[in-house]
Amino acid sequence: MLLELSRFGPEVKRAGVHLVESRHPLGGTDSSCRIRARLHSGLLLQAEAVDGQPEGAAGRSAVRLALLVAAACGNGGLHLGGQALRDRRSVE
Repeated sequence: MLLELSRFGPEVKRAGVHLVESRHPLGGTDSSCRIRARLHSGLLLQAEAVDGQPEGAAGRSAVRLALLVAAACGNGGLHLGGQALRDRRSVE
């Protein structure tokens, strides 16, 4: 996550990662990773991914979040694949 977000250092106020591994009744496991970043502007961004391996879920979430931060910082023209920007300033 740090590598993906390092180019946005001045824009990101804080970030947090939530990684969960869940077991399936048939014996398989999935890893889910959710990363949230609060920008200095007050905007809260979130990216989530599920993968069979924790590293895969974390890596995909970090890349998605970097795209969201780039779009929010005006590095536009990026297609975000359905990921939404959420502004939480009004509810906090």
